[in-house]
Amino acid sequence: MDARFDKVRMDHRVVSRAFLWVAGMTPEGQREVLGFLDWPGETERAWAEFFRQLKGRGLEGWSWWSRTPTAAW
Repeated sequence: MDARFDKVRMDHRVVSRAFLWVAGMTPEGQREVLGFLDWPGETERAWAEFFRQLKGRGLEGWSWWSRTPTAAW
């Protein structure tokens, strides 16, 4: 999981937006993007909403597993 900030055009202005994303691993070891969320900023509320949406789509039985990006990907 991570957030990326990009400039987007909204109402004839350029603003910075947070794009939150979560990836998971299949039992075969393949990486899959589970979802992403466009939000005004990376906040606790944004992450809570994102995980609520993932849970609503059926995400269950997950656990944290973290490695360095070069080793994991």
